[in-house]
Amino acid sequence: MQIIDENPTWRNVKQAAELLGVTPRRVRKLASQGRIEGAILHIRDGWLIPPMFYINPGKRGPTRTGLAPRKPAIKKAGSR
Repeated sequence: MQIIDENPTWRNVKQAAELLGVTPRRVRKLASQGRIEGAILHIRDGWLIPPMFYINPGKRGPTRTGLAPRKPAIKKAGSR
């Protein structure tokens, strides 16, 4: 996911979290995992997020390859 903002300045974790619609803790976790490209850890200010940044997708999660198809969640009317 690439984020482009009109504001050309670096932002802190709280500002990036508001832009992404997530918690500051999630932004810190993504930055510490190296998933926010260009984020740097500053001694005094914590994580600094660049004006334009890209969030690399994670490597975990469902893939559904080779699995049986899912059953429908809603039954049709009149079926048992």
